[in-house]
Amino acid sequence: MSPNAFIGKPNVPTDDELSAELGAARVLWDEVLAELALPIQEWHSYSPKAGWAMKLKLKKRTTL
Repeated sequence: MSPNAFIGKPNVPTDDELSAELGAARVLWDEVLAELALPIQEWHSYSPKAGWAMKLKLKKRTTL
């Protein structure tokens, strides 16, 4: 398993791509995001080699 499933992808992961990578864990992913209830959720990539990561923010501060 790669450390980041979205390495080499030039565009933000779609909902379908995320579901495909997470499989059955997608339900848990959605529950965690709902429980945290942080207003800003954005995908970020420093480069295609690094892949994509979701940042969770409260106002301008990245919390996760």
